[in-house]
Amino acid sequence: MSEWISVLNITVNAKLPIRQAQLINFQAQPAKSGEPVLGVAASDAETGEDLCVHCLGVFELKAGANIGAGDWLGSNDFGHVAPSGTKPFARALADASAGEMVRVMTTST
Repeated sequence: MSEWISVLNITVNAKLPIRQAQLINFQAQPAKSGEPVLGVAASDAETGEDLCVHCLGVFELKAGANIGAGDWLGSNDFGHVAPSGTKPFARALADASAGEMVRVMTTST
């Protein structure tokens, strides 16, 4: 991972297996398209394990679709960032093609 700037973190108990850098919903599960995003998983976690979630900051994440700089972002069905007109949690700081890493800044909308 490249440099992450994490300003606010919380601990949750994982309800499903989670992988580092996946987007996490408010039920402590990998976020899906259209769901509100709590933050970014700091590490891998198995069901029932405590997990640090980065809620506010700048992160480099995997693009789940083509992204343009300035796009509002939410989750796709795999917990990766994708353009979102509903339930956005971050803004893209650069362009990225699907599968590439993209720098994002979480925001409160």
